[in-house]
Amino acid sequence: MLKTMQRVGGGQFDRVCSFQVLEHVSNPYSFLNAQIKCLKKGGLLFVAVPSEEGFMRYVSNEILNCPPHHVSRYTDKALHKIAEIFQLEFVEIWHEPSNLTKTNWQRMIFEAREFIKNDKLVLRDEKYEGIMKIKCIRRLMHSFNKRWAKFINVKVPNDYGHTVVAVYKKKF
Repeated sequence: MLKTMQRVGGGQFDRVCSFQVLEHVSNPYSFLNAQIKCLKKGGLLFVAVPSEEGFMRYVSNEILNCPPHHVSRYTDKALHKIAEIFQLEFVEIWHEPSNLTKTNWQRMIFEAREFIKNDKLVLRDEKYEGIMKIKCIRRLMHSFNKRWAKFINVKVPNDYGHTVVAVYKKKF
């Protein structure tokens, strides 16, 4: 893909888009640079990536959000920094609304975080303490009967959804 963009290049396009690609790229600088070279002056670059400002920020070791699947993660701050690095005008950022609010999986994550925060579960090995706590708590929560779950009062925040789209404009 990078070679194709480099070959096409030459500032021919009004719009260049990459949706759910950048987080898989091992050299994001080269990839973004090739996309920008394809744009005309005043052209728009659309970049969509999984949002680190959304619910996934609470699930740091989720299998599909780690290498080799995703090799990088992007916060809003990182997306703003792209404009500075490549001398682009930052046009806007848009977050997908959350469609996962209060699912059982989200609730389980917040119940586990509540146990950890309140030190209700103590493990001896500090090096692996956080990971082990989460694993133990997940097992506990999975085996937790629905009758008993109603006695735990944990609020699941309404967060951004999975995707964030940043839009940039090529200045020159």
